[in-house]
Parts: sequence; C-alpha cells; structure tokens
Amino acid sequence: MIRTLLRRAGTVTIPATVVATLVLATFTYPGGVSAAYSDLQDHKTLRQSMESARTDSTQLDTSLLNMSDRIAVKEQWIEELISGRATLKSTTRRFMELNRNSDVTLKTIEAHFRGRTSEEKAARNVMAHVQVRLKFGSAPSNTPQRLQSEFQEQFGTTVAGN
Repeated sequence: MIRTLLRRAGTVTIPATVVATLVLATFTYPGGVSAAYSDLQDHKTLRQSMESARTDSTQLDTSLLNMSDRIAVKEQWIEELISGRATLKSTTRRFMELNRNSDVTLKTIEAHFRGRTSEEKAARNVMAHVQVRLKFGSAPSNTPQRLQSEFQEQFGTTVAGN
C-alpha cells in the first residue's frame, strides 16, 4: 500500500512540479509572458549575430596567420641579406613581390619611405628592417657599409639621403 501511494505521488509530483515551475517562471519573469516570448524571438537574432562574429573571428585569425607567415619569410630574407648570402637588389625584389598582394603594406611603404621610385622606397623599407636587426643582433662588421654601397650603386644616393 505504501508503495502504491509513493508511485502515485511520483506520477503526480513530477508533472505538478514542472507545471508549477512554468507558472512561476511565467509570472516572475521580468516583463511577464510577452517579454519571455519576445526574448525567445530575439534568440534567433542573437544566434545570427554570434555566427557573424564567429565568421569575423575566423577571417581575423586567417589575416593574422598570413601576416605572421609574411613576417617570418621577411625575417629569413633579412638574415640572408645581413650574412651576405643575398644582395640588397634581390632582397628588395623579393619584398616587392611579397608585398604586391597587400594593399595595406604597399600604402604604408608609399607613405613612410622616401624615394623616386617604388623600388627605391621598397629598398628603404628593406634597409629599415636591416637597421632594426643590426640594432638588436650581431652581423659581420662590414654589413652596414656593404649595404650602403649597394644602395648608392643602385639608386645614386645614400639611405639617409633622398
């Protein structure tokens, strides 16, 4: 008999608890039933916003990875230039080829480096990379003079001049 009562109580208690919770939530939800319905409708908009943010994040991640790869390649080329395994002219051409697909990089070089041609501006950009590397690292002692001579031979001016 006790088992029968407990079983009946369980079959009544669970649905009653669910109904009571729903009724309680309906009356205590800020703004009532209409606000709860409105929030449910906004869920779709929020999900779309989250998907858009996820897409934007993926695009940013891809851009950062691309930029990181470009920097790594340039660092390798600068190392070759400093060590004498590459010339200023060949390194400048490599930089120009790599930068060709980046409008932001091209505009930055155009705005920040002097020169009569885009090649001279690109060479000044390469030399700026070299100067930073020389400031914080070691190199053969003739590197600055060698690169200045290459620059002067190619453009008829010094890196410091115009």
